[in-house]
Amino acid sequence: MNLYHNKIIIYGDKTRLEEIAIAFKRPKPFQSLLPCPEFLLVTINESPSSSQMLENVRVSGFQSFFDWRAWKWGTPWGIDSADVEISRLGDGRLNLLFETTGAPAIQMIQWISANNSSCKFEMSTCWEGDGCRDVTHLLIQDMTITKLWHTKPNCLELWFEYSMNRIWRLPFYRWLIKRIQKNEAGKITEDHPEQH
Repeated sequence: MNLYHNKIIIYGDKTRLEEIAIAFKRPKPFQSLLPCPEFLLVTINESPSSSQMLENVRVSGFQSFFDWRAWKWGTPWGIDSADVEISRLGDGRLNLLFETTGAPAIQMIQWISANNSSCKFEMSTCWEGDGCRDVTHLLIQDMTITKLWHTKPNCLELWFEYSMNRIWRLPFYRWLIKRIQKNEAGKITEDHPEQH
């Protein structure tokens, strides 16, 4: 599967950051922020006829939801709010972590930045298929990519951060991580409560 890990740090005033966080808590964040037209959504489950594709192109400029989303969002598949990790980093920063399938969500972040021009967006994305060895970094403001660079360490940092946030949801791992953090030697000194 073509999974991309996306990490976005947004810098801005508290009100704007809260609005963005609320938008990413909605059930289908991309669809609620920048909705794909309903008549194209029917192409998710059925292939449109040639005449329907021509009509879709005439009306929207796109044959199907796949083309529309790939162009507008950067990825043809949306995300679910349950898969978005949101944390406030303080000092006017908001951190979003999520995975997309097929491609990173660069165009979606550009669109959000255009509607929040007072905010700056720092995006890091990597493809799980190559073990996140090549991380792309972008600085985006007011829909414009102002800086783009790549790093090629054997970089598991983005993957690790996303995975740890996902693991953190599981009670056993929350307990384990807390115990390790509390114990200076890093050893677990008591049995796991669920084992009794």
